[in-house]
Amino acid sequence: MDRKIRTFKRTLNKDDKYNTKIKEQMDIKNFQYQSHDKKRYDNLILDCIRSYAITKRIIQLPYDTQRRIYIFAMKNYWKNMTLNQPLRPIWCDYKKYLDNQLKRSIIDNVHFMHLEFNTLPENKKWIPGCTCNFCQNYKKNHRNEVDEILNKIVEDEYYFLKMLGCHEPFVNKWNQYETFYGDALNYTRIITFDPLKDMFEDNIEASPHDSPIYFSQELSPS
Repeated sequence: MDRKIRTFKRTLNKDDKYNTKIKEQMDIKNFQYQSHDKKRYDNLILDCIRSYAITKRIIQLPYDTQRRIYIFAMKNYWKNMTLNQPLRPIWCDYKKYLDNQLKRSIIDNVHFMHLEFNTLPENKKWIPGCTCNFCQNYKKNHRNEVDEILNKIVEDEYYFLKMLGCHEPFVNKWNQYETFYGDALNYTRIITFDPLKDMFEDNIEASPHDSPIYFSQELSPS
């Protein structure tokens, strides 16, 4: 009885695209409108309200009745505003977006410089170990070059830093393999970025024939 071969495909991140919703929210024109045109907008609304037939009728009522109508209307207005207006601050979506980007850097091993908000797609260069779409595609199309550079990093631990142009005595934490937290007796270490990740992991291609674990023949029991 033939045994079926199972293949697994690791899902890569979607194409890098800076969050358009956040950009629209933080557009300077929105704030300029609120600061410069708000008074003119309010005056326009008041002129429209004064032209309503019901407004002219309310003005003819006694002052005490007008006051009661005003209190009743404002209570309903603030009640609806409180229930229908979202209470999340404007920066909440952006904070969630940044947390997701940091997760890609710390957990998914995407290099900090290849996050969506750090480098334009046309300026990206391949970084060993990075799992962003650009680097994964580059690795797929330049396997010999990638293997050669990875072997150089194994032989010389500073070769990776030279590729990134890091020549300072103190290396930026985003280019270190691991980061230590705590003191000398009680500390925790977290892997920040692993440039040799590509040596131990290989994505299974869309076609199993291109995968290094593809078998040309079905396995059969002995």
